[in-house]
Amino acid sequence: MKCVVPQDRAVLVGTMAACTGDRSDALQQLLSGPIQPDALVGDYLAEINLSWRAAEMETDESAGFDQGFIESLRKAENGLRKRLEAGTFPRIAVNAGALNPRQLAMNVQAYLSETFGKDGCELLVAYVTGDNVIETLQKPEVFADIRHLSDGKTLSSWGHQPVVANAYIGQWGIVEALRAGAAIVISGRTTDASTIQAIASWWHAWDELNYEKLALGLIAGHLIECGHYVTGGNFCGFRHIEDYFDLAMPIAEIHQDHVVVTKQPGQNGVVNVDTVRSQILYEIQGHFYYNPDVIADLSDIAVFEDGKDRVKVSGVRGLPPPPTLKASIQAYAGYQAEFCAVAIGSEIEAKAKSLEKQIRRIFNIEARLKGGPAALQSFSFQCLGGSGTENAPSENAATATIRILAQAKDASSLSSQNFSGLIIETLCQAYPGFTPHLEYHRTGTPRPYLSYFPALIPRHYLEPMRVHFLSRDSPISIDHPKFTAFVTDLPKQRNYEPTQPQNLARFGPTITIPLGHQVFARSGDKGANVNVGFFPQGGSMEEWDWLRSFLTTEKLLELLGEDASAVKKTERVEFPNMRAVHFVLFGLLGEGVTNTSRIDALGKGIAEYLRSKFVPYPEELYRGFEKRI
Repeated sequence: MKCVVPQDRAVLVGTMAACTGDRSDALQQLLSGPIQPDALVGDYLAEINLSWRAAEMETDESAGFDQGFIESLRKAENGLRKRLEAGTFPRIAVNAGALNPRQLAMNVQAYLSETFGKDGCELLVAYVTGDNVIETLQKPEVFADIRHLSDGKTLSSWGHQPVVANAYIGQWGIVEALRAGAAIVISGRTTDASTIQAIASWWHAWDELNYEKLALGLIAGHLIECGHYVTGGNFCGFRHIEDYFDLAMPIAEIHQDHVVVTKQPGQNGVVNVDTVRSQILYEIQGHFYYNPDVIADLSDIAVFEDGKDRVKVSGVRGLPPPPTLKASIQAYAGYQAEFCAVAIGSEIEAKAKSLEKQIRRIFNIEARLKGGPAALQSFSFQCLGGSGTENAPSENAATATIRILAQAKDASSLSSQNFSGLIIETLCQAYPGFTPHLEYHRTGTPRPYLSYFPALIPRHYLEPMRVHFLSRDSPISIDHPKFTAFVTDLPKQRNYEPTQPQNLARFGPTITIPLGHQVFARSGDKGANVNVGFFPQGGSMEEWDWLRSFLTTEKLLELLGEDASAVKKTERVEFPNMRAVHFVLFGLLGEGVTNTSRIDALGKGIAEYLRSKFVPYPEELYRGFEKRI
């Protein structure tokens, strides 16, 4: 056996990719340090790039997977060769297979054979299927029974014909492949954390009923699935990280009762309680983290420094998994076109309003939104920026962007004569300095857009997961976990205001500062919703008491300003051991990333927007401008 085998110790798992297009040299860098990972994982999928892969397969049946995985292997050839020659080739699990895991498995096996000769031929490559449910949706009883994740509406009431449909399957197909000797396992739409969960369960021989252990594997996966996000990427404290480039990928030490997050010594980036808390709060839904194999209860999760660039995470509990799986369902819903222009200097708001009035008139917007010739499904006029553009140090700093976005069922409704050409007709009568972005011929050309339906699909409709080896005729069939919680027993996300709130007056005189001078935050998307979590810069009880008492639901919506009107519902909880306050903002992204008019389509900027808002902060707790985050 040329591969790593389980031992009686923690398993070391390193991340090689956190998204499609991630750094292709990350694996090479990860293998160059003194820590030798037992396993490597990569998360390549999201709702939006599954639709990209589907579009590729319309013209090329051999496409449909993420090309970046093999490129990473190529760049890391020397490091992989050393591990292979030493008989410690790391196990690798990735979801880069997307819609065509078999083809990627064939390509990977060919690469291994060509690059490493006989030893490469002996490395088994497996692929896992069972996530693609597009054919399952053709059954009328299934179509009528699948419901929207947020509002409970049935798929049959959606009004679109799905073209991409993938259930978020769990870890057990990957586990079985590893048990059967696979060196590399390729899957489609497993959950982001499933590859890490599978490595831990395989290594420690955890079974599907050991929910406490499975929850630990889940939080380990959540911590490192986003790669650099836990070593300094997307981090409020980025200014304090020297050499803020080529950040190290994370490594998780997964023990039997806790996880330690670390990185290769000497590589750029940082792992501390703040980067780890930020990642824990990223794209969660509250105290309960739903997963195909377990529900993790994060209510008592705790983080501790465990040495330089080492953070220990514990306090996670496990509950039986739900009887349904999340599914990402997408359908072509029409066409979309976009036009951008600049507004510079003074009176930005007045300039934007004058142009909007002209555009609405020349477009005959109200009539077109009601139907008839050149009918539109939606129309959005946005002014991006504009505050602080007067007396700016440069023209760039004085510039705001006008963004006009329209959607229609038929491409002809967004032809040049019905969209970009009409805007250009206002060129010489628009506000002073009106200048279109000169690529409007490209962005103004109608292109298909997809509607997104995040769904819950009952497990009994799903085919078993199957593990396929290229060298074997018969796949291994793996049923989904048989023991699941009854719907009536599923934990409901909590929602509450501050417990025993402090009177803010007791903190004494205040100073007006941006919230982000003293408070960390991170936000992200979950379908149509955005989550955002906050925690204080310091570790004192006073700072925590102020933050949790100040950040009520009412206060958060106030800080959101005009954007609060798009929020349909809000849920708020606290994580006392992490001293964090967490919110879910339902509906802020419209239908979700594939169909939202927001420029911040993934919700990652909401945290930074809220941190920029001015708040009255206790003078006694303020560290001063020089010591701000």
